Amino acid sequence: MKKLRRIWANLFRPVNKVSFLEPISLITLATFIISVVLYLINVEWFYVPFLISWSFIIISVVYFNKFPLTWDEMNDKEKEAYKRFNK
Repeated sequence: MKKLRRIWANLFRPVNKVSFLEPISLITLATFIISVVLYLINVEWFYVPFLISWSFIIISVVYFNKFPLTWDEMNDKEKEAYKRFNK
């Protein structure tokens, strides 16, 4: 379960320091493009991919506000940032 929560949390973090893009933003952009393509070819349920990605984001924000990462789920860099923030 810890590994799954870690992967889930990493979707909302930048991949590296050079690029500030988060994986979840790329997933949302991809689902938006898929929805546009489905709309252009007149599919009745064209909005479903984009709706699913936004639902996932909302559920994730609520979940991580209610149940944040525990100390053993954080990496060393996050632990240092947490210590500096709470001094």
